[in-house]
Amino acid sequence: MRLGENPYSLTITLVDKNTPRTFEFSNSEFISMTELVEQLIKNGISVPSSKEQYSLEFYKRCHRGVYPYTPPHIQLIIESNDCNLFTFWNCLHNFFQQLIIHLDSSETLPKDPQFPLGIAARAAHDRVLDEINEFAKSIPHYKKITYEEFPSLFDENGVLKDPVEFKARLYHAGIEPSAMPLALPFVFAVYDLNSTAESREKLKQELEDEFKNLKAQVEAYTPTQIENNVKLSSAFRVIKHDVSRTDRHLLAFKSTEGPGLQMVTRLLESYCVFNPPIGYLQGMNDLFVPILLAFLPKWDDNGNPVSEDSQVIDHEQFLSTIFWCFDAMLRNTDHLDLLADVTKQCQIQANEVQKILTKVSPLAAIWMKKKELKDLLWCYSDFVLLFKRSFPDIWGVWLQLNCAPYPQKWLTYFVAAIVVQGFNRISSLEDVTITAMMDQFPRILEGLDLTLLGETALWLAEKVPPQNVKEKPEDKQFKMSGFKYFETPWTGPSETSLLYQHQSKSN
Repeated sequence: MRLGENPYSLTITLVDKNTPRTFEFSNSEFISMTELVEQLIKNGISVPSSKEQYSLEFYKRCHRGVYPYTPPHIQLIIESNDCNLFTFWNCLHNFFQQLIIHLDSSETLPKDPQFPLGIAARAAHDRVLDEINEFAKSIPHYKKITYEEFPSLFDENGVLKDPVEFKARLYHAGIEPSAMPLALPFVFAVYDLNSTAESREKLKQELEDEFKNLKAQVEAYTPTQIENNVKLSSAFRVIKHDVSRTDRHLLAFKSTEGPGLQMVTRLLESYCVFNPPIGYLQGMNDLFVPILLAFLPKWDDNGNPVSEDSQVIDHEQFLSTIFWCFDAMLRNTDHLDLLADVTKQCQIQANEVQKILTKVSPLAAIWMKKKELKDLLWCYSDFVLLFKRSFPDIWGVWLQLNCAPYPQKWLTYFVAAIVVQGFNRISSLEDVTITAMMDQFPRILEGLDLTLLGETALWLAEKVPPQNVKEKPEDKQFKMSGFKYFETPWTGPSETSLLYQHQSKSN
């Protein structure tokens, strides 16, 4: 049933026969029309529809008592003396939303799968999407950061002139691939956005020395030492297994003996030494790849990194920065917590997404819960890999995650944005079993605009601000292990460590 104006009219169409009948009514009969619609809604005979403006869709199997009880305080109240269809329809949506929320909380929603809750949820959700589109119009237009302009972003002391705009441009517009190696230490907070060129050069040297120590420690392990330690041997064995399957379709990793896979192995083993309590967690191999390829984008057929003129280059000079960018990204986004306990943390992520959806689009959240989709089980691999395998432009995603107002919480808002923008397609699927969703979700992602997802995430964060955000001190220093010569309970002190201790005592 569709309502029209100029003149006021009511059109009823039988879907299977497509034979509309239209009835006109006068201004004096407007209130009677609102009472009719209220009764249709309140008795479960029809629900708001998004197929046409000011339209209802009928529940074909409606019967007496569709809704067991409608409390008297939930009424259709017209909030204007000078009523028109636009005002009336807003009030109607608010009325219906209150009704469904009440039925859901009292567990009296119709259990019939044919009840058109999905249609009603899409109608309500379209209004949310309209609000997001209006919000997006208020966001300034930003230009992509280019390699040529990058030096001009800093003053004479090497300090970023406008850190806020720098992050906003990265978030909304991105950066040229050629400028990525220059920007990533700032993106991941290896370098403070207010740091000077001098302080960054000093930190870079300290990090390079630190990484050399880490590599030396890995290389100093004997096979016996590794074998005698359960945790280390298990980690190195899993690393070897996972690295052998890492993006083998790419030139960088096609050759088993090529430097690409060897680099990933060395970086992962070094991380095990740097962070013994965490060690290696599955998924880290995939997360290293985009960072490595950002610094070494071009490879020859033999699996060697090459320059623009196809000359083999020394990749060792990049390993330290790649390593610290990886570690900083995990900490900047609080991703170590998720990798350390995937199942529990993925459930927490899904619960947070559902809470956000409940506040901004309650009927969509109720539909997701009713269809047993609120746990987002098909998203778990994307939670772990930060959507590395789901978006062709992974840096568009990662720049948003790291340059957002709350990087520690932004994975939640990004996933919530996907659900919000993909809900109409999800709720229109005939089959929403987990198996079907695993198959359909990648296709849904293909139809989503990454820029709009970023804008949606910002809108969600404004509507539902994050709780318990960790405050980072302004003078935050980059975290390093603080050791000269590393030793562990399972390997015992190395010869270099014993020498260092002896020298210290002598002094």
